[in-house]
Amino acid sequence: MTPKRCVLSVGGSVWRLAIITDENVTVETVASDSATGGGQLPDAGLSDALRGVVEANACEDAPTVLAIPSSWSLCAVIDTAGLERSGRRKAMGYLLEEQLPLSTENFVADYLDLSAKGSTTQRTLGVCAAGDRLKGAVVAAERAGLLVEHICPFAMLTGQHLIRATPGADGILIRDHEGSVCDLLAFTEGRPAAWRWLPDDTSLSAALQEWVGEVRQESHLVTTGFAGDLCLPEGHCVRTTQHAGDDAMTLAAKAGADVLRGDLEAWIDLRRDALAAPRRRALTKAPMFALVVAMVLFMLSVMAVAQWRGRAYAVLANSFGDQQAELYKKTFPDQRRVPAYIAGRMESEMRRYEGLGGAAMNTKDDIPLQLTPALDQLATVLQFLPANVRYRITDISIDTREVRVEGMAKSFADAEKIAIALRASGWYDVDAPRTQTLKQDVVSFAFTAKRREARYISRGQTDPTPGGEP
Repeated sequence: MTPKRCVLSVGGSVWRLAIITDENVTVETVASDSATGGGQLPDAGLSDALRGVVEANACEDAPTVLAIPSSWSLCAVIDTAGLERSGRRKAMGYLLEEQLPLSTENFVADYLDLSAKGSTTQRTLGVCAAGDRLKGAVVAAERAGLLVEHICPFAMLTGQHLIRATPGADGILIRDHEGSVCDLLAFTEGRPAAWRWLPDDTSLSAALQEWVGEVRQESHLVTTGFAGDLCLPEGHCVRTTQHAGDDAMTLAAKAGADVLRGDLEAWIDLRRDALAAPRRRALTKAPMFALVVAMVLFMLSVMAVAQWRGRAYAVLANSFGDQQAELYKKTFPDQRRVPAYIAGRMESEMRRYEGLGGAAMNTKDDIPLQLTPALDQLATVLQFLPANVRYRITDISIDTREVRVEGMAKSFADAEKIAIALRASGWYDVDAPRTQTLKQDVVSFAFTAKRREARYISRGQTDPTPGGEP
């Protein structure tokens, strides 16, 4: 079922309620014996009549735009150049107050930027209405079952619809359904430039004379609510277009429906400040509740997955722990207790075992290695030392993975031959010897021979005899 939206035109003893469903607009008249004025609440008869119309059309809690008459509004153009963003609206209120017979404490105002694109000036139209009078109309509408979301001048709503229907118009002249008063909206490049409320024909003629003097020679005026031709000042080429078909109330209702749908932003909306809609939260209550529920469910799902994965990891960790304990027991069968930190204990044992020259661990792939005893390494080094070179070995230091050789030779070339011969064995990577001349025909040398990792023995193999092929 298509939701209903409403536009309630208030003022005087006759209110009009437009009910919009899709593109269909139904206008109902709500009459009372007394008028709303002086900031007083509408009488009980008008409120009851409005409730009867709302119930008859089944539009309780329908989102509604309250369209106020131009006689309720006061407006003025203010210069907002140089105003800071912080407290801007409050500052504009004081500027508007200087030109109106009301104080900022007694009116609710909204502002419309009138500056043309690229203009260096900042002109703003301030529109306000007495807060008590607006509050009385809002209370009456909400007592009747309507949900007032926006408060807009009736002429502004009608003008927004007409300027979209006739782009390029320089002015819009609107006569209300009672045919007594008019509103003249002037436009510059499709943007509002001025708004005049004209209570009688004399003021209408003066306003048209002034408007014609402000616009270019060829201008376009759109009118609605006028039965005959409009008397315009002579000497100017003004093309008039009478909007046929819908009356002003229907036009305002269509614009109000667009505002309620979010397709159109109202030029002026007085549902703010002290009159901000407390029930507007009801529109977002259900979506916000659904969002909160979705977030809670998401967090619960994340927590459940984390708990499940945590338990799976705990089971896996316990399994690995059992495997480590079993391996420790096999490696150290004489140990009665399994230490809490098995890996640390195994590393400690490995370092101790390396120091004793026994079994060690390959730090690259954790495969047990059988290191060559020191005497075997000494035999390998002596076997590959060159026999056709005169030299003297003064010191040999043997570690698990390297051999350091120091000695003396007759020349630098002889020292290099010793390093080359040991490198050619295939068992060691030999650094270039460090040499120093001690005296004539005597050179000291020192080099380090590191065992090649390729010669380390992998699992299940035995160390080949020294001097074997690498």
